[in-house]
Amino acid sequence: MRSGSAVVTRGRTARPAPALPALLRERPGLLAVPALALLLWLVYGSGYVDYDALYALVWGQILAGGQLPVDLTALHSPTSHPLDTLLAVVVSPLSRAAALDVFQAVSVLSFAGLGWAACRLGERLFAPATGVVLAVILLTRPVLVHQALTANVDVPFLALVLAAAAMEAQRPRRGWPVLATLAVAGLLRPEAWLLALAYVVWLWPAATPGQRVRALAIALVAPVVWLLFDLWLAGDALHSLHGTSNAATRIGRPQGFGTRIFGARGLEEAEEAHECASCQGRVCGHARLLEGCGAEKSASGVRGQCGTRRISFALRRRGRRRSARDGAHEWGQGGAFRQLG
Repeated sequence: MRSGSAVVTRGRTARPAPALPALLRERPGLLAVPALALLLWLVYGSGYVDYDALYALVWGQILAGGQLPVDLTALHSPTSHPLDTLLAVVVSPLSRAAALDVFQAVSVLSFAGLGWAACRLGERLFAPATGVVLAVILLTRPVLVHQALTANVDVPFLALVLAAAAMEAQRPRRGWPVLATLAVAGLLRPEAWLLALAYVVWLWPAATPGQRVRALAIALVAPVVWLLFDLWLAGDALHSLHGTSNAATRIGRPQGFGTRIFGARGLEEAEEAHECASCQGRVCGHARLLEGCGAEKSASGVRGQCGTRRISFALRRRGRRRSARDGAHEWGQGGAFRQLG
């Protein structure tokens, strides 16, 4: 017997199943982000794990084995990031090739999360079309695409920051969810520490004393964890600061508050000069590590990228900026990159 839209059988009513699970209706990003990540992978293909992430994988394997890395202060060792290293420890039981794949997958998912967060932010501040345009702009920028395909920490960092902004745009002075998201971002880059403290200042006038204490405590989680991480890993709570500063001094990189405003060109030239001078030895070591992980294709890509940068730098030094891309492409087609192996 039928009663309305329900079917009655032997005294029991079988209700029709909902069209979508309630969780997906409330959190569409749980479905949208993986779908967008798949689309990005189909469009851009796969990349390779870059220098910083590869070091994180190596350090993660060492830590999982109950030892501490001994090369944190080596000449070309990158700055360690707590969250990146923690992910490396988690994937350490996997094979080396599988661990590389996990890092790449997380990076592409983060890139998709960046697009989704941008879409939600634009929608909540202006209109849905604005969010779509913002997401398309971010997901097609060459710099961001390259960083996503090489598992750079900047991509998940930006995704978390935009997610925090989207949550705040939905409900001003939302409080701990925004701070918790910035705390996670603060384990990737220290710029999130300042954003969290600025958000605490924004919350302060309308918060109760208890809420102020809780907000300040959450904002301090990331810097305290990072300092303890450096103290445990390197015996110096300020190891990341000292290492980054020493590296900048060694390669002649301009430092100070006004560097990004007034010294951008000099900064770019200094970085390119350093990259050209050290590329040969650095890229060979990086490529050998990748080959040891069973990623020969990625190792070839690293050598090719280094060759492109060396050729482009040489052409820029002669003032032919427009010819740099064409020259690198022609030399690459002629097999010049193979000489770097």
